[in-house]
Amino acid sequence: MNARKRHMKITPYNTGKVLIGCMYIEPPPEITPEELWIQSTLLGDSPHNEDAVWSCICGLVIAAIVLLMSVYTP
Repeated sequence: MNARKRHMKITPYNTGKVLIGCMYIEPPPEITPEELWIQSTLLGDSPHNEDAVWSCICGLVIAAIVLLMSVYTP
């Protein structure tokens, strides 16, 4: 058995001349949000929580409007 045959994967379809699927590589699994958070923490990147920032800004604006309406009511 030569070295090339030892390192080849077993293909699902072998026609005798053409090895169908011998170069197929499975795609990597998708990254979960937890894995992304762990990776960004370990690399020192700041997490991109734009939704949380906008939620805080909207909450502060609404609180300011309610406060101003209660202070300036005739």
